[in-house]
Amino acid sequence: DTVNLVDVRLKIKNPDDDQEHGFFGLNQLNAARWAQPITYLDIYECNSFTMCIFCFPTSSVIPFHDHPRMTVFSKVLYGSLHLKAYDWVRQSKKAREKDIQV
Repeated sequence: DTVNLVDVRLKIKNPDDDQEHGFFGLNQLNAARWAQPITYLDIYECNSFTMCIFCFPTSSVIPFHDHPRMTVFSKVLYGSLHLKAYDWVRQSKKAREKDIQV
């Protein structure tokens, strides 16, 4: 819980400089800002785990994806994040038995 930007040698150039690129402040004339890539910083990797940092530009989106047989721990170091997570729906034993009888 105590890890912050300084611990991973990152700093915010100007925390007040959103330049109206948030979700509700779309600046149609500055579309190049929206095309900034998501960057990846590798912190540590071994056979048991990988520790890394993803730097997301304002209002960026990543595709729906899965991490099979993995546990993912996340921490937002700066800004905010909206996350949608889903679990597979498991059919109840009663519903499975009904399907077999059909």
